[in-house]
Amino acid sequence: MLLAGVALLAPPDSDAVIVSHSVLELRPAEPGGFHPSADELFESAASVFGPGTLAVVLSGIGQGGAEGARAVVAAGGRVFSQDRASSAVFGMPGEVARRGLASVVAAPEGLAKAICDVVGPSELKHEGSGRL
Repeated sequence: MLLAGVALLAPPDSDAVIVSHSVLELRPAEPGGFHPSADELFESAASVFGPGTLAVVLSGIGQGGAEGARAVVAAGGRVFSQDRASSAVFGMPGEVARRGLASVVAAPEGLAKAICDVVGPSELKHEGSGRL
């Protein structure tokens, strides 16, 4: 279930797919490739949330996330990508940036600020702490 202020992580043998505004399903990963799949997640988010989608691509191997980022942009959503200097591996964020799909390319601190600029810092406060 998708809830405001709750982060969900998919296990390595599954793909996370958003099926409605409140439901996220974990599906068994297809053999081969990297899992969980950023493409599956981003494509499903774009189909459900359309222009309200914000995808963030962080350090990772390969080109995963680029096709999903394309779907997000096509739906009117936004894509942010980690920069080369702060990435342990610039494969995923680099491919998204190379394809011109990222409207923001920055270190994690800059990405956090950009996210706050989009959704507002009050949406990101940790419950009870008053801090981001």
